Amino acid sequence: MNQPADLMEAYKPGAVIVLLDNNANVFVAERSGTADAWQFPQGGLDEGEEPLAGALRELFEETAIEEKDITLLSKTPFWTHYDWPEENKPALDEKNPQYAQFKGARHIWFFFKFNGDKSEIDIAKAQDKEFSDHKWVKPEWIQKHTIEMRQDSYKQAFDYFFTKGVLGL
Repeated sequence: MNQPADLMEAYKPGAVIVLLDNNANVFVAERSGTADAWQFPQGGLDEGEEPLAGALRELFEETAIEEKDITLLSKTPFWTHYDWPEENKPALDEKNPQYAQFKGARHIWFFFKFNGDKSEIDIAKAQDKEFSDHKWVKPEWIQKHTIEMRQDSYKQAFDYFFTKGVLGL
């Protein structure tokens, strides 16, 4: 993953988790307190944490979905990134002062097959209360319904996995 140094230094590292069901639908969740703000589970990596370990931790913290219910299919060989909107920066910096040094976030994307029972997914049991709702949708749906700052990174990851046929879907 040879990426420009400014990308690696200026953007907080994280992981995005895409879960696929047997019908090639993806799991998406709606952010708590922000109607129609749909996204994939994602989050920052802890200091020294490997991206896969961070992805598994974030998935459980945000959704209560356990590692036993998923199988890794693939991951991006590159980082995607986006800038945090300037108007959001003061609140983000206040909530997470350690983020003040970053322009935005960069992510490795992990695509997992969901093997569990969908009826057992209960995001209310999640440690982090980031999401208020979830659903399974076609990949095209989330690309159109995620917030604007994330759309380019979603497109890059989906072009890699779906358009290039990496996942064979």
